[in-house]
Amino acid sequence: MTEAADGVPPRLSDGGAIVALCRTATVIRAHLEREALRPRRLTWTAFEVLRLAVKYPRIRLHELARLTGASKGTIISAVRQLEERRLIVRQTPQDLRQVELVATGDGRHSVNEVVLKVIDIEARLMPDPQLRRAVAAIAQHLYHPPAPPDRSSAISGPETQPPTGDNARRV
Repeated sequence: MTEAADGVPPRLSDGGAIVALCRTATVIRAHLEREALRPRRLTWTAFEVLRLAVKYPRIRLHELARLTGASKGTIISAVRQLEERRLIVRQTPQDLRQVELVATGDGRHSVNEVVLKVIDIEARLMPDPQLRRAVAAIAQHLYHPPAPPDRSSAISGPETQPPTGDNARRV
C-alpha cells in the first residue's frame, strides 16, 4: 500500500482516519455492551451514570447530562433503572431543588466488576502493550476534560468533583 504525502495510507486520508476511528469505537462499544454490561443488566448510559456516581459522590443530574452528553431525560431514565436495582440512591441537599446521586455498595461493586471485565477485554483485543499505549495516547489527545469545579460544600474534595463547563465532554 502506498502512502499519501502526509504518511497516511490513501484509504484513511481526507478524514477517513476519523471515520475509521468512529467505526472502531462503535464495534468496541457493542462488544463491551454484549460482554461486560448486558450480563450485569446495565446499559451503556446506566453504566456511565453509575461510574460517574462512584467517581464523583453526590453528583447532580445536570452534571451527569453534561459529562455523558446524554439528555436529562435519558439520564433520569438510567437513574430510575439504577435506583430500582439499588445501585444508586438520591440524596437531597439543603437546596431542595437539587438532587445528588450516590452509588451504593452494590453499585460500587458493579462498577468494579465491569471495569475488571473491560480490562480483560482490552487485553484480549489489544495484547500488545505498545498498541494499548498508542490508543491511550490518541484518546488523551482527542479528549481534554477541564479542571473540576470548586464545589467543596457539596462534594468532599477536588478528587471527587466532576468537571463542568462547555468543554466537560469535548471531543
